[in-house]
This record gives sequence, C-alpha cells and structure tokens, in this order.
Amino acid sequence: MTKRKDHSKQVVASDNPFASALSQALGVVVPKLNDTKHEVAGQVGDEQSIQPMHGQVGILRERRNGRWVVSLNFESTQGGNLNEVASQLKKSLSVGGSLKSEVLLLQGDIREKVEQQLDRMGLTHKRTGG
Repeated sequence: MTKRKDHSKQVVASDNPFASALSQALGVVVPKLNDTKHEVAGQVGDEQSIQPMHGQVGILRERRNGRWVVSLNFESTQGGNLNEVASQLKKSLSVGGSLKSEVLLLQGDIREKVEQQLDRMGLTHKRTGG
C-alpha cells in the first residue's frame, strides 16, 4: 500500500480547490488571480477591452422558421470591433447567434436581457419594428 501525497502545504492560485492537483497532473503552470497577462499555447497576450462604440443599436424581434429571433442592427454604430461585441453578447447571454454583415441574430425572444446587457456595455438601443 502506498501513502498518499501531502497536498496541504501547496499554495492554491485560484478559488478552485482542484486547480493545484490538476496543474500538477497536467504539468501546467496556473496563473495568479491578479495577473493580467495569461499564457495560451506559448503566446503571452494582454487582456483586451472592447473599444467603445458610438451610435444606436436597433433591436427587432421576428420569427424565422417558426422560432423567435432577436436581430441587432449595428449599421448606425461607429468604432469598436463588432466581432468582439457579438462574441461578448452571445457569451454573457448564453445564447447562440450569428453575425452577418452588420446584423447580429440571437436565438430566442430575449429582448429584455439584450437591452440590459447593451446598457451595461454603454451602447444606446432602440426597439424597431411592430
């Protein structure tokens, strides 16, 4: 019978109680919580914030193939990276969606949640359509 390894003296770098055991098993260095740089596949990059966008986002609810879809029209906005904004919206709302030209389609009738998230991001919005 083998003795178990004593893990009580290890310093945990995050709130996850399994982080130290997993990092030892995989041979990966766990980044510190207050470190703004992180290493991904050998590349070190700074966390980037989304550049501010100016203008108004149109919010329209419509049915496509029998399901509700919320379309966000970014045609009247300027500045910022639309791909990053779309990605952040989809992740924060936990929905699927697609970005085509300057229109973001989000699955489901989630207009209220979209409006709240756009307010948090500092974007002005207006409901359009009927």
